[in-house]
Amino acid sequence: DHLDEVKHAALPAPAAVSIYGKARRESQSRGGALEWDHSMVQLIFEQLANGTPPASIPANIASHAAIITPGAKVVELPSLDFVRRCRPALRVLCETLAAYRLDTAKEWEQLFTDGTGRRQVALQNLVLSIIEDDEIQPLVLSTSIILEDETSERQVEAIVEMISTAGQRLERWTEVMEEMYPDYIHNIPDPSSMNIGKLGYGGALTTDTCNGARKTRRLLVDLVKTAAEEMMAAADAGTIARVLEVDCWNHLRNVWLGGVIKSFSAFLNAALRNDLDEIDPRLRVSTSMDSVLRAVDREFSLCANYPKGHGDLFRGWIEENHPGAMLLHVERASGSRQDLSVEGAGAVYWNRKYWIEFLDERLRLPGDNVLQENLFVVLSSLHMVALARVCSILHLAVCLPMRWLAGNSHTLHEYDWSVRCMGQAADLLEAAMEEVKVDGARLLEEDFAMGIFDKLVNKLPPLSLYLTHMYEVKAMAVIGGGDKAFPFSALRAELFSPSSQTNKDSTVIATSLASVAAASILSELRDEKKATASYLSSLEGVFSWGQTSAIDHAAGMRKKASNDDAERAFGNLTSQLQFYGRVGLGSAGGVSQARANGDLSRGHERRSQKKKSSKGKVGTFHLLPEQMRLSLIAVAMKDAAAARKADQAALSRQRAAKQQKEKLAKERAAEAKTEEYIDSLYYRDMYASEACWMTPAAVDAALAKLSSKAAKLRSLKENIRMRTIGLGWKEYSTAWSKDGVEHTPEYLANHLKNIIQLGQSKVVPDEPPVAIPTRKALPKLGSEAADVAAMDSARRLDESDLKDKARRIRLEREAAGIGDRYELMQPASQPAIDGQLVGKRLEVLCEYDMLEEEDPGLAWCQGLVVAVSDGTNLTVRGDLVLDGTERGRKRAVYTAGEAVRICWDANEEMNEESTEQNIRLLPSKWNPKNNYRAGCWRFDLSNSARLM
Repeated sequence: DHLDEVKHAALPAPAAVSIYGKARRESQSRGGALEWDHSMVQLIFEQLANGTPPASIPANIASHAAIITPGAKVVELPSLDFVRRCRPALRVLCETLAAYRLDTAKEWEQLFTDGTGRRQVALQNLVLSIIEDDEIQPLVLSTSIILEDETSERQVEAIVEMISTAGQRLERWTEVMEEMYPDYIHNIPDPSSMNIGKLGYGGALTTDTCNGARKTRRLLVDLVKTAAEEMMAAADAGTIARVLEVDCWNHLRNVWLGGVIKSFSAFLNAALRNDLDEIDPRLRVSTSMDSVLRAVDREFSLCANYPKGHGDLFRGWIEENHPGAMLLHVERASGSRQDLSVEGAGAVYWNRKYWIEFLDERLRLPGDNVLQENLFVVLSSLHMVALARVCSILHLAVCLPMRWLAGNSHTLHEYDWSVRCMGQAADLLEAAMEEVKVDGARLLEEDFAMGIFDKLVNKLPPLSLYLTHMYEVKAMAVIGGGDKAFPFSALRAELFSPSSQTNKDSTVIATSLASVAAASILSELRDEKKATASYLSSLEGVFSWGQTSAIDHAAGMRKKASNDDAERAFGNLTSQLQFYGRVGLGSAGGVSQARANGDLSRGHERRSQKKKSSKGKVGTFHLLPEQMRLSLIAVAMKDAAAARKADQAALSRQRAAKQQKEKLAKERAAEAKTEEYIDSLYYRDMYASEACWMTPAAVDAALAKLSSKAAKLRSLKENIRMRTIGLGWKEYSTAWSKDGVEHTPEYLANHLKNIIQLGQSKVVPDEPPVAIPTRKALPKLGSEAADVAAMDSARRLDESDLKDKARRIRLEREAAGIGDRYELMQPASQPAIDGQLVGKRLEVLCEYDMLEEEDPGLAWCQGLVVAVSDGTNLTVRGDLVLDGTERGRKRAVYTAGEAVRICWDANEEMNEESTEQNIRLLPSKWNPKNNYRAGCWRFDLSNSARLM
């Protein structure tokens, strides 16, 4: 009875006026369809923006109705389908609000953009920052622009089109607003003010540091300047357009450290080559810090996410054996952040003494555990201890200050700091690494290493406070609870003044690794193909502090030094796509945009008990007058379907472009394979000719006849190609140079002789092989399916077609005078004009009067050598006149080895019978390599004359 009294006392009076269900709009006729009220749509929007799964929203609404308005009558709840259809409408609402805020701003401070791929779709995002309430406010305009292709030109077009679309959103809002409230005076801005030229008043463009992103930025700079100049001209302002280019300094830092990690691995692999060769491959032992971090995360992470790890067991072990110990968090080296390798190294260096003791106990138990064996081998290596030590020092000395500067540059304007001042940090790092490169021990000196950026620490009090906080305030619980420990302070002390004997013993190796790190960082900094070189004063980089003008310095104030806003936008999008597997890209983008811009926020962060100091703001949507809010919801719902269709059209265009690109790639690949086969046909013919040297002795004899180094190299390369290309013996391929130095004829001759010797046991193919990609040889499971056999048969037909096409193209080209297999098949040096030439067939290039041509034509004429001049036997009189050189000669006979007597073949095409004539053979006209003139001669390797 008492319980019933409490229940009845707790129930408020029924609120019969509140009804949850669909209703007709006031403007609709009696027979119009029922619709959800705008307040219900707004409620769904807010729950989506707050991260509520769509499937939970109807149930949440029912719970809210029952608890907050217990007397309300719930007639109907929104369906799951309706809730899902609200997601693209939310995107329209957020894009419109972003355009509203951007259009209202007189100038745009900074543009951030990034590209990525999700679901095999190329996407671009766009973030623009403005000043609101004297604070930098980044606004996500879109997280899911679907590109036609990933070229820089298309990215720029997509960005400009997105800004134009934002203007169209405002235009649509105005139309619906005036339709719903014709007498209401609104403040929706003019869509024409959505102009990228607003960045030209000292704004900045920020991208990643890859070549493609930098090209996109350069194109955008030109576009911004042009648009800004047009705006200034229209406003009759004498201002000069100015826009800054900014690289993401987080990416720059990762590029440096990525090079360092690779250099460390190369150095250790060389130093430990013998040991690595002897270690069982199944242990997968690596000198890469990335691999070490992945392994320790699997084995020792106290989160115990890896099923085969022992994180939970290790927790109990360390609580029992080392109560009060400080255990650093294991950083998982995943993703594309190279600085995680140095960030996670501190845990390896510090925790190693506990891990190695735990592993020692575990490995004394029966059974095998590859992961534990791998870790014991790695963690017991003094070289790897030194690696962890140097990586940890780089994290504390370089990574932490640079990361803070990259994330806080826009807040330091009161200290005369602009985004261009980041070049000062690069200059200081360069100077420090110059010293470490010469003397690696310098990096192990605490005052030097931790003082690399002292000049900036003294200039920037917030940076000094941050470092003080990290070393003197930031604390963590020790094992078993109780006192707090200061992890960064303790790690720093052990790095520079080790108490452990093992850590002390690592000093010599660490010194060498420090020099390796410095050389690598300097190489990365000064590589003019990469972005950092533009910031070095020593190279007079275009963005360096030494080249920064006072105007650019002023413009760089309050500009961010990273592309984190664009990266974060993609992070929110990825979260939506991962959590809701089938959600559309645009729908996921709408929710992520709402969360990023906070348009629907109620300012709850500020009112949250745990976040009383938070700067949570009421979202822009709630600050609008009621008429504007309702009209915005209306336009969002109306245009959602069109937005979805636009996404589908963009996706179709991208797919069509991909298919066309794939088609063109296949065609180009087929053309390339055809050209390769044509080359292989030539080399196969050359292999079967006198141009090929078949024995080591023939190699020496042929080289002895060639006087120049160039001729020797050319002939040796061709003979090697006859085998590697003409016969398909790719395994005998060799480079023609090493480290920029061309190999000598002696080197290539020895290589050719080796091929000849090895080739004696190989089968010489009748025709060159076709380099068509083949499927990897895989085992069969039972009987092979018929369609697989059919596919293989079709591929064989493709191969046959390619061969036929290649042969046809070669014949067509040769008929047109392009290429000449018989020229290539000649010996490398001119044959001696002596008795050995008798009985050989030659062809000579002769002039013919062509009926339809003004100039005489050239044709190869073939014949058999029946005699060679010996100074007495061949007369000059009656000689065939090939050109003017023979006219007016007084001699009666040719000298020995000067001429031959040829019995010409009959030529039906020219109506010529077989005759014998004396022909003078000039050495300068032997097989002239495309320099065709009358009198050129060579061996006859065909049976027909060919008109040139």
